[in-house]
Amino acid sequence: MRTRSKTTKFIMGAILAAGGMQAYIAAADQNAQQGVETRQHNLKELGGAFKEVRDQLRKPQPDMAAVTQASGKIDQLVAQMHTWFPAGSGPAKGIETDAKPEIWSDPQGFSAALTKLKTEAPKLHTFAKANDVDGLKKQVGAVGGACKGCHDKYRVPEE
Repeated sequence: MRTRSKTTKFIMGAILAAGGMQAYIAAADQNAQQGVETRQHNLKELGGAFKEVRDQLRKPQPDMAAVTQASGKIDQLVAQMHTWFPAGSGPAKGIETDAKPEIWSDPQGFSAALTKLKTEAPKLHTFAKANDVDGLKKQVGAVGGACKGCHDKYRVPEE
């Protein structure tokens, strides 16, 4: 009887461990999905703010209050970008994302691309606060180029 009791305990322990592992995997998948959703939301916000700046600068008289607000949002979002790509939130997990695996396989390159954007984005806001339309127009190109540098290597191309 004693052997049966040990065997039963072992089997029950294995079943509980397997159930716990499944719960852990499910939680990790949910966290990865939440990471992707947060990233996508923030990137849409960033894109919308950048579009607002570009659209205003195409007008003969841009609304500088709108430009300043949008450029401030860009500055704020870009400062957080490094947190939007947590480990496990890439396409390898089977989650739908436009982020390429290179983000995680080439962390130095990705970090350099983010640093470039983090360098250029605050300048946009500085020009906006100074009501410097000419400086803004030039800086939009620099910020757009920094975005493109990341998109070209680390984002699945849009169709």
